[in-house]
Amino acid sequence: MTQHNYCILILLTALTASLNVVAETPDPQPPLTLEEALQRVIAGNPGLLADGYNVKSAESRVAQAARRPNPRLSLDAENVAGSGSTRGTDAAEFTASIEQVLETGGKRRYRKTVAAAEHRLAIVRSKILKLNSLAATAETFTWVATIQERRLLRMELVRTAEEVVRVATARVRAGKAPAGEEARAQVALARAQIAEEAARLEWDTARTALAAQWGAESPDFIRVAGLPAPPHPQAASITNTPDFEEAVAQTGIRDAESALSQSARFPDITAGAGIRRLNDTEETTFVAGLSLPLPLFDRNQDRIRETAALAAAARQEQRAVTLRLSTALATARNRLLARQAAATQLAEIAVPKAKETLESTRRGYEQGKFSYLEVLDAQRDHATLREELLDAQADTIKAAIEMTRLSGQGL
Repeated sequence: MTQHNYCILILLTALTASLNVVAETPDPQPPLTLEEALQRVIAGNPGLLADGYNVKSAESRVAQAARRPNPRLSLDAENVAGSGSTRGTDAAEFTASIEQVLETGGKRRYRKTVAAAEHRLAIVRSKILKLNSLAATAETFTWVATIQERRLLRMELVRTAEEVVRVATARVRAGKAPAGEEARAQVALARAQIAEEAARLEWDTARTALAAQWGAESPDFIRVAGLPAPPHPQAASITNTPDFEEAVAQTGIRDAESALSQSARFPDITAGAGIRRLNDTEETTFVAGLSLPLPLFDRNQDRIRETAALAAAARQEQRAVTLRLSTALATARNRLLARQAAATQLAEIAVPKAKETLESTRRGYEQGKFSYLEVLDAQRDHATLREELLDAQADTIKAAIEMTRLSGQGL
């Protein structure tokens, strides 16, 4: 075996060992788990905390909608500070009365129905926001775990390249290899360092994005506990999904608003009663009255047409949501099955076969049966397949998360 081939063999052996990525020295801080990340989001996500106040606001609107109109107290003085017999207050008439608006047409009932429908929508949207936040956190966690594994691989490749530079330098100084061999090794090291630095920066970005999910400006964790196990979403009916519930709640609001606008056709009655003091005769009398507007010009007809159109639009939107959900669930399901199949093929067949091929090729190279280029090809295939396996595993998790989110099932 020539000295040049011996150097190549050392390089290939070191690169092969680097693909069996090992964990770094354990950190004193335990790694962050997905469950811990989700708990932090529930406790500290600013959007979820703000949404809690929105639900409380909707609850208050339900109570307010049930309130009756306040009575009105009025005090009137007539025949005061005039001339002649009405000079001063001798001929004054003072009236104190209370008036109450009597709502007709079921306005109060329909007003309560509208507020209750809005409250229901607020609850459904709060559920959707929570599901979306947890799903986004799980996906970001998966991103961090994927980059973390890729960074470990590239760190090992950097250490391998450094060892190759050391060997190449020693061979050049001993006069056993040309100077170009050391230069090539240094170029390979520079490329490995660039790739590792890019992975480190992406890892920092991903960790910051994960911490932002629970409202933190910077991460207080060092590592995550590897790729999480994918959730196992069950088959769900479209009518039980949160997005469909939102569409139904929105339709309920439009229907309630339409009924409320219909009730506005009936004018409210104002009833009043009181007492009147006649100073000139020193007598006190009882007064009462009823009043209502005459619906001659405005019978709320345009508002009725508007709300009816909005209700019809909401029903059509509900149908559109059903179709969109059906398509989205089918797409997510097919993507999940495809990536699961790919991950299974890679893990059980492709990667083991590539490793076996690499080992046999290396043994053949040692025996002079293969060139170092063939070994390098086997090495590259093995590394590429491991990267594809990592991506397929991450895609499987993300597809399962998306199905879980769409179906409204918990993570």
